[in-house]
Amino acid sequence: MLKRKKINIQKPKLTTIQKLENLKSKCTDINFLNQCITSYQHQTKVGVENTLMMCDTVNLIHQKVKKGELLESDLDYFCNSVGLDKKSSSFRKLICISNHSDKFRKYIERTPSAISVLYEITTLDPDLFERLIKSNILNQSITLSEVKRFTNKSSPKFQTNAVSVKINFDLEKTTYESAVYINQMMDYLRVNNEIRVFVQNEPGLKQFLNQSVRQV
Repeated sequence: MLKRKKINIQKPKLTTIQKLENLKSKCTDINFLNQCITSYQHQTKVGVENTLMMCDTVNLIHQKVKKGELLESDLDYFCNSVGLDKKSSSFRKLICISNHSDKFRKYIERTPSAISVLYEITTLDPDLFERLIKSNILNQSITLSEVKRFTNKSSPKFQTNAVSVKINFDLEKTTYESAVYINQMMDYLRVNNEIRVFVQNEPGLKQFLNQSVRQV
């Protein structure tokens, strides 16, 4: 007697919105929970703004000393009063964060408040920063190790759990067929929510493909 082979049918993965709607339908008091969510998000936003203001204050005094409007002794007095060492990496991080504060305030809803994480974000390539924002990978809960993963500074321990594949090519030395293949491969990988695809100069690739199509 032949045995019937069991066929495992995998359920399609839910999108983030679908997951949220599914959880929402199971809530016992949605109005109360929405109030809590709003309160949490507001306090997080306030926390980020306070961190940026602190960095701006330090940078303000630093810039005035550089311009000669204040003396070095003025900076020493400030730093000793607030427990900062002007020669420390912490001081330099605050200055660097302040220099990028406009960018952080533009996306304050998605900006983390931890100084170490904020500083690491300032080291990202500007184009990569925008892509991470648009893909919602860069958010309030992102960790330092996750940001370092995008700056190729992950610790060995973190790297053992992460695999990175890097493909480099010059558009001037690449055929249209190869560019199409690479673009299709990236589109295929993006369908899988477990794989993150980051492309530097993606607009240039799209422009190359569009121009090549018109020339054919």
